[in-house]
Amino acid sequence: MSYLDQLKKKADEVKAKAAAEGKDKAQLDAKMTQEVIPKMQVMYQYFHEMVQQLNYIKPDTKISYEVQGLGNYDELMQDEFILGNYDKTRHHFFLRILCHKQRKVRFQIQSEEAATAQQEYLWKHNVQFKWAQINDKKERFLKAIFELQGRIVIELEFDAQYDDATIHLKAKNIHQLGRKDYIFQARDLSSEFLDKLAMYITYVADDNVLAPFETDTIWGHLDKNPEQRIRQKIIKEMAQKNTPAMAQTQKSNTTSPPVQEKSVKTSTKKTEKKGLFRHLFGQNK
Repeated sequence: MSYLDQLKKKADEVKAKAAAEGKDKAQLDAKMTQEVIPKMQVMYQYFHEMVQQLNYIKPDTKISYEVQGLGNYDELMQDEFILGNYDKTRHHFFLRILCHKQRKVRFQIQSEEAATAQQEYLWKHNVQFKWAQINDKKERFLKAIFELQGRIVIELEFDAQYDDATIHLKAKNIHQLGRKDYIFQARDLSSEFLDKLAMYITYVADDNVLAPFETDTIWGHLDKNPEQRIRQKIIKEMAQKNTPAMAQTQKSNTTSPPVQEKSVKTSTKKTEKKGLFRHLFGQNK
C-alpha cells in the first residue's frame, strides 16, 4: 500500500470516528432534553412542595448520629428545611435539612494528635463545635475540650451530567455522618422512588432506597496527604498562639464552670480552669 493510500485509510478512520462521536453526542443531547432535564424539574417541584409542608408542620422527629470521639449524639431534631434555587444553566439544585439539639455536649480528647484529627473530622462533616486546648504549667498539651453546638446539616445536591446524560447526587450525613455519591438514570427517579427517598431522609422509613445507586463512599477518615499535614500544622500553631491569652483569662476569671472538671496534678489551678471554660464556651443553658 502506497503512502498516499495509507493517508486516505487513516483519514477515513478519523471521519468514521468523528461521525460516530457526533451521533453519540446527538443521542446524549436528545436524552438530556427529553428525559434528564424534565426529571430534574419534576424532582425540584416535588422537593419544593415537601419543604413547604414540612416547614409548616414542623414534625417532631428526633435523630441521632455516632460521632467520633463522643459516641452517640442523640436528641437532634430536623426542624428547618431549605431548598436552593434551581440553576437553569447547570440544571442543579440542593436540599438542606438542619438538625438542632438544645443542649450543648462536651467531651475531652487526651492527645494532641487526636485533638487535631477530631477538628478535621468535625469540620469535614459540617458539625458545629467549639474547642479549647488545655496546657500544663510548662505549656505542654494536657487535653482538649470539645463542645458540640447542637447543629448538623443533612445535604442532598442533585446535578445533571451532560457527558453521560445521568443525574448525580452528592449526599451528606444521611442517617450517619459522611458523604456518599450516587448516579441515576432519569427513569430510576419515579414518583414512587421520590416518595421513598423523602421518607428515608426525613426518618419516616428506614428503607435505604439509595443503596443500589451508590458509586463511591467518602467517610472522612484522615489521610496523611501533604495538604492535610499542612492544615494540621496550621491548627497546631493557632492553638499554641492562643494558649497565652487563655492562661491570662484563667487568672482573671474565677467563676464556676458550667461543667465539673476533675483535678489534674500537672494542670493549672482549679479556679483558673473555671475562667477558661467560661471564656471559651460562655454561659450555657
